[in-house]
Amino acid sequence: MLNQEFRVQRIAWGDAGFRSARDAEFRLFGVANSFVTDKDLAAHEMVIYRPYEKKSEFYVAYGVDAPATSPIAIIRFIRFDPERGLDSFCTLKDARSYSADGGAPACYLDLQWDSFFGRTDPSTIGELATQAVDVAHRRGGIVEHLWDAIVVVSEREGVSMWTVALVVPLFRWYKAVFPNAIQAIGRVMPQYVGADSIPAVVRIDHPEIKEYVRRFRAGSWKGIATRACRLVASQATEQEA
Repeated sequence: MLNQEFRVQRIAWGDAGFRSARDAEFRLFGVANSFVTDKDLAAHEMVIYRPYEKKSEFYVAYGVDAPATSPIAIIRFIRFDPERGLDSFCTLKDARSYSADGGAPACYLDLQWDSFFGRTDPSTIGELATQAVDVAHRRGGIVEHLWDAIVVVSEREGVSMWTVALVVPLFRWYKAVFPNAIQAIGRVMPQYVGADSIPAVVRIDHPEIKEYVRRFRAGSWKGIATRACRLVASQATEQEA
């Protein structure tokens, strides 16, 4: 059963509230996680996403009785731009040519995945660019509600996969929950948008995702997440040993 403690709103570029959602992204994702640069601080936004502004939409969670000025969680989802092709998606564009620590640009995208995306209709792809939850509300269910809202839109509008750059611990978490539906598509990009990140793809049409969504909507998803947490902790212990 879906949680009734908060509501989710989809806000696309041009909608009332887009700027407020962008401000919330800056605060909840950038500042709270120390992902911001001096340019971000001066502009009061995540500058790296400016080229994707018109194709961005935010999914924002609010307390059920809270005003729209008080978001508690947010995700930026970037859509296909016919004028840009695969460069519509920041993970794919940047993984093909990324400069770490001021060094020469290098390709971090695996060649087989580069070939795969070259054969893929880009209109079936979306980019899960940022996701963040206010510290005071970091409990199970909020991100899942946002993901569920994006899954509904993706399925309705012909999107079957999401590209994403996940910080290493979060990639391990999702990989434990969805061992086959989530795949790394390249090597770790050092300090990408503030942290070492793994470029990846999420196949939302994969049976693992479909089953998780079904269980989430039925209210029986927590056991899966608990088992994943134990698996990630076990893997971390083995690596430290």
